[in-house]
Amino acid sequence: MIRAMLAIAVLTAWAPPSAAAPTALAKPNIVVISLDTVRADHLGIYGYRRRTSPNITRLALRSSVFDRAYSATPWTLGSFAALWTSQLPSVAGIFDWGNHLKPPAVTLAEILRSAGYETHAVVSCDGLQRNGIEQGFDVFDDSLNDRLDAYAALTSRDVTDAGIRALNRERRRPIFLWLHYFDPHEKYLDHPEFAFGSAEIDLYDEEIASTDFHIGLLIDFMLEKGLFRNTIIVLHADHGEEFGEHGGSRHAMTLYEEVVRVPLIIYVPERAPDRVKGLVSLVDVAPTLLSLAGVEIPSSFRGRTMSGARRTFRSAEKRYGLSGKLRERPLSPRLGRRAVQADLRLRGQGRCPIRHRIRPW
Repeated sequence: MIRAMLAIAVLTAWAPPSAAAPTALAKPNIVVISLDTVRADHLGIYGYRRRTSPNITRLALRSSVFDRAYSATPWTLGSFAALWTSQLPSVAGIFDWGNHLKPPAVTLAEILRSAGYETHAVVSCDGLQRNGIEQGFDVFDDSLNDRLDAYAALTSRDVTDAGIRALNRERRRPIFLWLHYFDPHEKYLDHPEFAFGSAEIDLYDEEIASTDFHIGLLIDFMLEKGLFRNTIIVLHADHGEEFGEHGGSRHAMTLYEEVVRVPLIIYVPERAPDRVKGLVSLVDVAPTLLSLAGVEIPSSFRGRTMSGARRTFRSAEKRYGLSGKLRERPLSPRLGRRAVQADLRLRGQGRCPIRHRIRPW
């Protein structure tokens, strides 16, 4: 009841952004909120029946919501390599967890730092460091990974607290802040305050709802400080999760929509909310952010900006549809499974024509 009253109070306090920026920064702040392992169809803004994401919905109602956004690959490191370099994972040199970004891969953080941004990351997955993903960040805070079992830890509160501390500092430069929320990844932990049930998919939804609550605290802080007036916000997931829809479980082993279709929400100050129906890829996010910030897009980026000339977002629909380049890679000797390394290119039209499954050893 207390949580519901808080959500209602904050929702009524949400006002349209003012034309006056809260600081004299020449470029907008950029905050990227990354949800690990969250499929689009388990969020309310995409029609899910459970109340897993009221705070994400609050953000989405003031933003552009992309209905058909796809990851470039169905696992974490490859997806973030594609997100930050605007290249397909194989081009960036990422085929497995032990790989490093292939020179001369250039990340969004490197470009924004050269453009005068303070760059700050808070990550809660122990696979997102020492592989080039950290390139360009002035601060790359992976201290949450020091816990004995990151998969069984709850870190959403810590990520939000670290993000608030970063945003609350006085600065003369705009900030690019990346916040990575890992809790929805298995192991799925019980959150009695949501009580969706005891099955794995119920616990998964509870993990999403708990993460959403802490994202709501971040939204509250940004509203209170007036940061929505000069901050671009991106919320996305790296990939989804399977729960037996096609006989599989978890992720990284198939390319069904429940694994590669992801939420993508972009808030831009003074831009009217809308829904983008065409296909887009996470490879397109970095060039879009550079375009919105007025920073030149490097020639190494392979994605296309989604920012249209009429202050709306668009997709290159004629270019898009899904095809894939696949290879097998060992996933886990313990689980006895192999995983898929995929480069999902968007060409033509249509819903995920790839139907590929790697059988167990």
